[in-house]
Amino acid sequence: MAGWVMLDAAAAERHPLFGMGGWLRLPSAGYVIVVGAVLFMLLGDQPPPFTPWRAQSPAGPVLDGLDLLMGLVLPAVAVLWFRRWRHFRIGYLCLAAVTTLAALADLILAARMDPVRHPETGAWPTPDMAEEVAFFVLFLAIDALFLVAMQRSRRFRVTFEHRVRAGEAATP
Repeated sequence: MAGWVMLDAAAAERHPLFGMGGWLRLPSAGYVIVVGAVLFMLLGDQPPPFTPWRAQSPAGPVLDGLDLLMGLVLPAVAVLWFRRWRHFRIGYLCLAAVTTLAALADLILAARMDPVRHPETGAWPTPDMAEEVAFFVLFLAIDALFLVAMQRSRRFRVTFEHRVRAGEAATP
């Protein structure tokens, strides 16, 4: 933070990088899609698409509840994004830590599951480890990429945190 200078809100709004333009449109579109998907899932008549093999484990309901909690927290994070909350980066870091830990717990649980025949269908609801690893890597990559982009982006700093580089002019 030593290389950045705080601006007042009016000066930040006059800056040419202020606003949800550039790369900030991509997360904005993503939040709209995610909130729509969460609403569809919560308001739909189908149960949430949780992994069926979790029912075999005592930790399964905890992970299902954690998924549901994340589904409720994501719209709140979207609201903070669109309101340009100045501490958004720290809030997103906390959300990223929770989602990564949940995906890691899911991966560990899937690796430890023994195949058990389903009493009604006779199917073997074993976890697909390739799918579980892919989800974990995907969550980790998206979160890391977004956090690095927020850390390095001048547009993000001006729009959300009202900061510019020390030698940069505050107005065009």
